Amino acid sequence: MDIKYDEYLEKGTEKLLEIFSSSDISEGEKEAVVSAFSDELVSNIGDTSKLQDYEHLIYSVSVKYIDDCLSKLLSNTEASYSDYEKAIKYCVREKEILQIFQVKKWSVPVISNNDLDKCESTIRTRQESTSISSKISEEDHKIDELVNTAQTELSVSACDKALELLEELANDLAICKQKKLTVPSVNNKDTKKIAKKVSDIRKIAEKKESLHQEMYGIDSQIDSIVSMPKTSPKHWEEVIALCQRQMPLISECNKKHWPQPSLSHSDTNGLITKYQHYIHMNDLDKAIVSSRSLLESGKQYKVFFSNCSQLSNCIDTCKKNKWMLPELATTNPQKIEAEVREEKKQKDHVKKIKQTITLAVAGVFAIIMLVVFCILKYREGKVQIPFDPDYVEGASLSTIVDELDEAGFENVQKVADYSGWLQSDQVISVSIDNQDTYKKDTYKKPDVSVVITYSSSDRVYATDLLKDWKSSKYTDIVESLKEAGFTNIVTNEVDTAEKDYDQLVEAVELNGLPYKNEHCYLPKNAPISISYYALKIGIGNDSAQFIGQDYKSVVDSLKESGFTNVQTEVINTGWVKGNTVIGVNVNNSDSYSSSDSFAPDVRIIVKYSSNDRIDITELVKGWNTKQYESLKTGITLKAFTNVTYKEKLTDNKSLNKLVASISINNQQFDQGDCFVQKNAPIVVEYYVLRITIGQSASDFKENKEGKYKSVVDSLKEMGFTNITVYRNDDLFNGWITKEGSIESISINGNETFEATNQYYYNAPIVIVVNTFKGKGCEDITKTK
Repeated sequence: MDIKYDEYLEKGTEKLLEIFSSSDISEGEKEAVVSAFSDELVSNIGDTSKLQDYEHLIYSVSVKYIDDCLSKLLSNTEASYSDYEKAIKYCVREKEILQIFQVKKWSVPVISNNDLDKCESTIRTRQESTSISSKISEEDHKIDELVNTAQTELSVSACDKALELLEELANDLAICKQKKLTVPSVNNKDTKKIAKKVSDIRKIAEKKESLHQEMYGIDSQIDSIVSMPKTSPKHWEEVIALCQRQMPLISECNKKHWPQPSLSHSDTNGLITKYQHYIHMNDLDKAIVSSRSLLESGKQYKVFFSNCSQLSNCIDTCKKNKWMLPELATTNPQKIEAEVREEKKQKDHVKKIKQTITLAVAGVFAIIMLVVFCILKYREGKVQIPFDPDYVEGASLSTIVDELDEAGFENVQKVADYSGWLQSDQVISVSIDNQDTYKKDTYKKPDVSVVITYSSSDRVYATDLLKDWKSSKYTDIVESLKEAGFTNIVTNEVDTAEKDYDQLVEAVELNGLPYKNEHCYLPKNAPISISYYALKIGIGNDSAQFIGQDYKSVVDSLKESGFTNVQTEVINTGWVKGNTVIGVNVNNSDSYSSSDSFAPDVRIIVKYSSNDRIDITELVKGWNTKQYESLKTGITLKAFTNVTYKEKLTDNKSLNKLVASISINNQQFDQGDCFVQKNAPIVVEYYVLRITIGQSASDFKENKEGKYKSVVDSLKEMGFTNITVYRNDDLFNGWITKEGSIESISINGNETFEATNQYYYNAPIVIVVNTFKGKGCEDITKTK
């Protein structure tokens, strides 16, 4: 074409924009046209004489694209209504384009669908068939649902809707048959048979609904009585009668397996029980009220009390079942029963007094004589206790032993007690006949068990040793006690923030008892506990709050607080800013809270990052979206000395050459600030595309005209970037070997590769194409 390259590009682009302004052109057609136009420009960038007429090129590509779309749709047996609508638009557009070819007297490209009127007619027939088929399928599905509902719920309305749809389905099936359209597979093709079945169900449904109406009527009558604020025995009897009418109707529903209606009062047995209970309560109430003033005999009282008890139980039953209590004259039968029992008790008491007085006078003399005899008999052969329990506490052991011997007690035991603070050999308690409580002069057998518990011998007076203990250092008190011979001393720390209290005694416990300033005698092995104040300093921060601060400031702060053993440790790992605290270890622990306190000499190690670090935060920011060459360049410019790059194979073309991961100082880096030493180990892993070829070498060498173009496009689509195509210029007439077929193809020099072989994206691919010498396949410029 005799035109300048720039002018061709400009006018072709204007034509594309003109065509693309139409809403009738699809995105697929646009892409095909743009691709063809671009290929034409690239193939003839140095020789404009071979450029095709851009209008003819554009419309030719459009015709072939639309024809291909129509062919695919006509071969699709499962196309939808909207697919056919799109195909009709294709027919209209292709007619318009072919009209342009006719006007401009261009040769029409070879297409499969030459008769577009016939093509459009076929599509419209299929569209109509698809539309009525969808309607029939929808009607059939809805009929299935309605028949199922009619059967399970016995619904008259569902039956009526099903019969109406069956009639509509029958009409649609007749239309299909009349127009010779494809009839879809349906479950209800025999509409008359299904209609007969639905009519039979409707008759049963009518009977069911009639029964339900009667049940609703009875239920409404029951509800009108039950919802009254006040009801009488007459109302109760009416409810019972209505429930007895309702029960056989419910039984009939169950017997015929019909669904039960939603009744407000479906538990008829429960209502009968409730209102019969009310009637029984009313009868008991009447009996109680009428008989109370007539009570005389024991039998009458027995019946009265039984009625009260029954009514009380009835009221409890109402409360248990949460029934409303009926109106009764006797609201508290238990109270009335108690009152009547008290009245009866008073009557009976008067009778008994008269009988008792007569018997009492005769019995008093006999009792007096019996008591005197029993006392004399009881004292025979016994001894008297010489003291009360209070007398013995603190007395001398020898004194108590002598008094018991003089009184005649024969079985006296002495038990030493090592607890308490009493002097040696002082009596703590005396147990007589296994009892600690008794009275002086009480008679006991001489051989009863007598146990004297007394404070152990050889006790030491400890009071002087503990003089001014509250203002003394605990070490002085412990030393004094040990010098006195005490052997069982333990000490306990009590934390304090007051320096003046440090090492002073806080509390003393002797023989298990807290000591103030009393007199105290102790065995030398008695347990002694000395609690003393120990100065503790608040750490001020929890373990996480130190992290990120300047380490010198943290060290100074800890020392100012009073800590005397603060050490530092340089950490060369991680990627935090230099001289920044990574962690503070206190007493061998990395976890503590700001409220914790420690001894002033506790070991504290402040760990901080080394100061020889470079800020590469911006360099590694968003690394997972960067090309590794870009990241590598930045790392090289920063002069890092210990960097390793590793490939990570992928079959995802979009990931090729992207960074897969970064490890810095032997830790995986994610995002955030990053400060690193120049000699820090850095490992960058990046994706490298490795492609499974998918076809063997022989598969590519199909003897098909122009085959090389689809092969090159396919390889580029896979992600291969290093493809070279050569002309073979070996064809004579092209009858056997087709022009554009592939003579040979090699990858990495391998001409016999298999479909399962994998290659890097930049592996050299060499394709030799069968061509005529000096003509055809103009886009191939290199000759083998």
